Amino acid sequence: AGADLDLARAIRVMVEEVGCDLGEALAMATSVPAGVIGADDRLGRIAPGRRADLVWLDAALALGGVWRAGEPVVGR
Repeated sequence: AGADLDLARAIRVMVEEVGCDLGEALAMATSVPAGVIGADDRLGRIAPGRRADLVWLDAALALGGVWRAGEPVVGR
């Protein structure tokens, strides 16, 4: 299913269909995986000194933009 499910859709499914809290769904997509791979000291959270790899989801939880190392990669 992962080949047919992007991250934004996965978060929407967790929130809209499973009933998960948005904060919990976002953690499942960010800080939890970073912790699992032992990279929670540098990935998975927005904080000073961490990489600026960001994904913006709009109010409908659709992809609005992507930044890698602070540089825009995808956007509307």
